[in-house]
Amino acid sequence: MLEESRYALFVASRSKNPLEIRKEFADKNPIDVAILHGVMGVATEAGELLGALKKSFAYNQTVDYENVIEEIGDIEFYLTMIRNAMQLGRGEVLEANMKKLTERYPEGYSDQAAKERADKIGEGKED
Repeated sequence: MLEESRYALFVASRSKNPLEIRKEFADKNPIDVAILHGVMGVATEAGELLGALKKSFAYNQTVDYENVIEEIGDIEFYLTMIRNAMQLGRGEVLEANMKKLTERYPEGYSDQAAKERADKIGEGKED
């Protein structure tokens, strides 16, 4: 069995030096920082949304719709931050998503279509 300390050393030897990351981050364009901030916010708020809904699924509690609305609102906030930084309109993003899903599910969603993934066949792409 692999010793934990040996694996920790292995990971350290293959990880970028955090001081280098910090220095490079300080030199980043403010737009890149805004995008990263938005992405971290979306991830954090998605976890909070999951936690709110988990209570219903796992513990048979009533869904706290006010909390769900709050978390979805927070996700929208961070998504808008990302779109603003990248100069993307919400409509542009929604149109691109509709195009992708129309190609993926030309006749509408089905489990079979999800398995076949018409938009990915032969392309070697992953989600």
